[in-house]
Amino acid sequence: MKKTIVRQFAMLMAAVCLLLAVWAAPGSAEGVQAATSKTVYWNPNSSFTATWKPGDSVNEYYSVISIMGCTSKDQIKDLKSSDKKIATVTAHDGFIMVKYGDKSGTVTISCRCRKVELSHKFKVRKYKNPFIRFKLAGKGMKNKFEKNSQYTVTRKYYENILNLKVAKGWKILNVVVENGNAKKKDYKVNSRTFRKKVNMTSKKGATITITVQNADKGITETIKLVKKAS
Repeated sequence: MKKTIVRQFAMLMAAVCLLLAVWAAPGSAEGVQAATSKTVYWNPNSSFTATWKPGDSVNEYYSVISIMGCTSKDQIKDLKSSDKKIATVTAHDGFIMVKYGDKSGTVTISCRCRKVELSHKFKVRKYKNPFIRFKLAGKGMKNKFEKNSQYTVTRKYYENILNLKVAKGWKILNVVVENGNAKKKDYKVNSRTFRKKVNMTSKKGATITITVQNADKGITETIKLVKKAS
């Protein structure tokens, strides 16, 4: 379990570094604003809703909330979470790290940055399966995502139909198919349904990553179907 948590944290920090590099890039309007604007505000692209999965054996999760106009953790003062039993917060250069576990609820995250008072609600919800249909090669896999957002298979799938449909209120944003050394396929969807032939044949392993979103609830989930390396 500890290795899973460490790996998850390392992946998250790598994503944070990439995002901060994009925001601060010289040719980026957002980067210029972050460096020069006198206005300090929560980055609207940050997620203020997160989920925990009862079936993934992980008891610690991390989420990132960035602050535009903030470049150093020393600029973040009086950082607080209204309920540490649900979520705790730590300051970093330009962003706040939120750590939460398997307890649902809402906390208020507040701080002062460059004399600007900031406050926002952060919701922790129990994961709920977004699919009403998940089929590959005609086999129903919907139930495999009832308690977890990842499912692993061992068999190969060659030119088989991936047939998806999400519940009302959800949208499939994109589907990414990675099959060993084969060229990655990235499908932009923005719909409740998706139907394409996919391959999961590589001995090195394969992954189908599906990003779904419920805009009303502010939830974005990353669903993964993984084929083990053989």
